[in-house]
Amino acid sequence: DGHYADVMERALYNTVLGGMALDGKHFFYVNPLEVHPKTLSFNHIYDHVKPVRQRWFGCACCPPNIARVLTSLGHYIYTVRPDALLINLYVGNDVAIPVGDNILQLRISGNYPWHEQVKIEITSPVPVTHTLALRLPDWCAEPAVSLNGQAITGEVSRGYLYLNRSWQEGDTLTLTLPMPVRRVYGNPQVRQQAGKVALQRGPLIYCLEEADNGANLHNLSLRQDSAFRVFEGKGIFAHKMLIQAEGIGCQAKDTDALWQYDHSPVERQPRTLTFIPWFSWANRGEGEMRIWVDES
Repeated sequence: DGHYADVMERALYNTVLGGMALDGKHFFYVNPLEVHPKTLSFNHIYDHVKPVRQRWFGCACCPPNIARVLTSLGHYIYTVRPDALLINLYVGNDVAIPVGDNILQLRISGNYPWHEQVKIEITSPVPVTHTLALRLPDWCAEPAVSLNGQAITGEVSRGYLYLNRSWQEGDTLTLTLPMPVRRVYGNPQVRQQAGKVALQRGPLIYCLEEADNGANLHNLSLRQDSAFRVFEGKGIFAHKMLIQAEGIGCQAKDTDALWQYDHSPVERQPRTLTFIPWFSWANRGEGEMRIWVDES
């Protein structure tokens, strides 16, 4: 059932990757959806939440688990069955799978999840008749598949496209997964998400960070009619896709009053909001972060 692989992919590309800094030397033990460092330092209920990743502990439990997951990805990428080889994750790899008396060899490549096309190339030296089942992610509305440059269709069942044929060396499947920026809305029964929206592109969840948008992220909102601009980042975000959108910011007027009558103490101004992949936050020092943003 593809729903389980969808959950697995969302966890791997967001929570698992987010648990480790880009330098591979610092680790989160908690992956929060929002962080306000000043609050953390005064409220001991949140002592377990840190605004920056921690160095390796003398007796570390979670970092080795991340290492174990990353080194065992092969067990998650494929589900091997006698009647089919299910491809769950489009991680670049080479694999050889026994099929009867033969070996089915294939290679997955493509700059996923940043780019939309995944290439699956058959590298078996002899033809092998078998079924390949390609997962069609729940976030992709219009996936397309071609074989050797020609569009191809097959049976779709529970989130997988089943293709049965005699696979020969050089056969190339191209899976195109369009990745428009999508708005994600939570269940209104979750109070902290009511009236808010999150952004997702491909399998990646995005967030606002203070380094790009300034402090007081709670005063920013995303316009309901805002279009999205996807662009390649620089520095630590090189080869990673970022998102910009038009939003609204609140500029406080010069007053120390806790409240005032009849007139708002803030001025609403247009702002350009920059969203980064959630897994890459907190790699530029301490600062605020939030995934769920007010929608206006």
